[in-house]
Amino acid sequence: MPRKIYTSKILNKDNLTPNVVCLSVAKPKKFVYIAGQFIQFYIPDSTSEKKEILRSYSIASAPNDKNLKFYIKLVEDGKAGECLKKIKAGEYLKFGESLGKFINTDSVNPLYFVATGVGLAPIISIIQNELINKKTSQPIHLLFGVRSENDIFSTEILDNLKEKYKNFDYKLTLSQPSPKWNGTKGRVTDHLPKKVEKNSHYFICGNIPMVTDVNHFLETQGLDKKNIHFEM
Repeated sequence: MPRKIYTSKILNKDNLTPNVVCLSVAKPKKFVYIAGQFIQFYIPDSTSEKKEILRSYSIASAPNDKNLKFYIKLVEDGKAGECLKKIKAGEYLKFGESLGKFINTDSVNPLYFVATGVGLAPIISIIQNELINKKTSQPIHLLFGVRSENDIFSTEILDNLKEKYKNFDYKLTLSQPSPKWNGTKGRVTDHLPKKVEKNSHYFICGNIPMVTDVNHFLETQGLDKKNIHFEM
């Protein structure tokens, strides 16, 4: 079957960091997705009027949210990045249906999330869906890493969730902070739990070396592969 294609209006474009933007897009009627999934944008190719570039972006909003939200890292000299730098609220995006298996189907065991940078997108979707929509009671932990203070984003959302839901907590760590930073320092791999609960499910999303390292650590700790979920 041919994939369904949607065209929808950009409602807001917010600069979260010097190289990360948040696009809020009107959710098309009958568009459905599972928390943690992604879609592919059809981005015009500046070198050819007839060509389009396909780029995959995880959905950062929860399925019950009114609109779709995306955290997008603007890559220097990338064709897609150049287009998304210039795109403005009021313009339209073309994208396909939801895809991906980075989803949570477990409803009783502890959930542990590890994210770096815009890898937070599918993870924050899953966390919000678990807490707000599914009203889950199992423990939910998030370990979130960025490079420096200038790269921090969306912690206000995480802080609100932590305050409202006692079964959720998170740790933010900076790998290259300034001398003024008084918070947690180091890569996320420096702050993984010393004891891994064998019934917990781990969701990992971010840069490839981090995902590889965390996955290897969990396997050496004896966690069943079916309990390890990752997206790069």
